Amino acid sequence: DKYGRWSGFTFRGQEGFSCSIVTVYQPNYSDPTNHYQSAYAQQRSMFLSEGRKIIDSRKNFQHDLLQFLQPLCNESSGVILCGDFNTNLRCPANRFSHALMALGFLDIHEHKHPSLHPTHTWQGGNDQIDYILVTPNLLPHVQSVGMESFYDHILSDHRSLFLDIDLGE
Repeated sequence: DKYGRWSGFTFRGQEGFSCSIVTVYQPNYSDPTNHYQSAYAQQRSMFLSEGRKIIDSRKNFQHDLLQFLQPLCNESSGVILCGDFNTNLRCPANRFSHALMALGFLDIHEHKHPSLHPTHTWQGGNDQIDYILVTPNLLPHVQSVGMESFYDHILSDHRSLFLDIDLGE
């Protein structure tokens, strides 16, 4: 989107089925007076200049992303939503998580590995904040899913997550 919060692409297949892959980054809360170059502060500044009533970057991210995803979630379209959500979507009190689940999204790692305990995906935290979510119509096509150790294949303070999916020819 124009704020740099998500990007993606859509594959169009036979018989009208499509699969959209969307990567997201939800900024952390930060004090714009002390962290004026943070993504949170920069987005807040853009919202102010546009005259938006709500200038909270996280609230706008959640609202705008749900509006963007809603038309993509249908029987003829699968959606893979992945990224750094900077929030624990497994927390029962997380309203954003409930809204994503209402659209039909599943945490594919939790779905495929239900006996594994949640693990932190950011080296500086204790919670999982990075996820791959999929719509249920993609479940039959999932081959494997997992998380790698820190610094295993990428130089990042986040674990890399992967999803192998086979949509056919």
